[in-house]
Amino acid sequence: MSAFHTPTVSIPPGEWPSNSQIIEATPPVYARQSLESLFLRGKSQGFVTYIPISDQCLVQIISGQLKTPYWDRCIAEDWVGFQFALDGEHTTVVDGYGQMQFSGPRFSMCANTDAIRVAKCYAADCNISYVNIVARPQFLLDQFGVDEQRLPDTIQAMLRGEQAHYFSRTQPLTAAMLSAARELTQSRYEGKLQQTFAKVKSLELLCLAIEAMTLVGEPDSRRLRLSDYDIRLLHRVRDELATSYTSPLSLADMSRHIGMNRNKLSLGFKALFGSGVYEYCQQLRMQRARTLLQQGRLSVLEVALDVGFQNQSSFSRAYKQFYGCAPSQDLAH
Repeated sequence: MSAFHTPTVSIPPGEWPSNSQIIEATPPVYARQSLESLFLRGKSQGFVTYIPISDQCLVQIISGQLKTPYWDRCIAEDWVGFQFALDGEHTTVVDGYGQMQFSGPRFSMCANTDAIRVAKCYAADCNISYVNIVARPQFLLDQFGVDEQRLPDTIQAMLRGEQAHYFSRTQPLTAAMLSAARELTQSRYEGKLQQTFAKVKSLELLCLAIEAMTLVGEPDSRRLRLSDYDIRLLHRVRDELATSYTSPLSLADMSRHIGMNRNKLSLGFKALFGSGVYEYCQQLRMQRARTLLQQGRLSVLEVALDVGFQNQSSFSRAYKQFYGCAPSQDLAH
């Protein structure tokens, strides 16, 4: 589960449509519309693209820039959601659970059985680049042959018509997710070719999402026999890495520091959060690097040193491998 915190933001008044109502109101065919024409007139620039896979699955691409904060509200129920975020920050408030913060590249999934209010506040003055996929649980079984027993408990309960807790998990994007999401959001095809390409890439992302989700449903933590105490220790490791990712401890020192076997630490972290310890640190370094570059106050070399690289050339190689472009291309002038 993702970590919830006590809400620190107040949700402004407004309508609360169900996610089914929102999905029914979307175009029934491939469509691309400007953000301003939809709901952010004068407050944004960019586009929203809708890619209907079937009446049980919809893909949405949001790419652009918000000039002011924007609240998105809905009553969520009976759908499984996946988000591939390449850029952007937002806060999610789930009624009865709390608040979660999201920023930078990441993969998130969520599901719930009961109607529940979910509000998202997107930060102002930032770029956003998301691929959102929503699907009915039965669609995943029928179209992809997913083994129901490998799904998260909440989704299994949805299939049985039973109640269960709100499910949410966030992890770093894998290299395959990052590549497919970039190709989908940056495609330059047009017409029927673009529609076909978008659907194929959307299905590829959905396959990757299902792979990640079924790993959660059949967690390595069970094979590793992680106790609740072990899981708390691993969350502590992740929290500490959030402030020490530029120069993390070695695995040996880390295991001694928290009192956990080195192999259990390494395998358990990957099972719980979807990436290895140092892969997670690299993601945090790249996220901060891109933020600093886009702020435009530091040179590429200064950014490289800030996030823990010894020289600009090694930083530039790592940055291009992670984002697919040179850091100078993201440097604000």
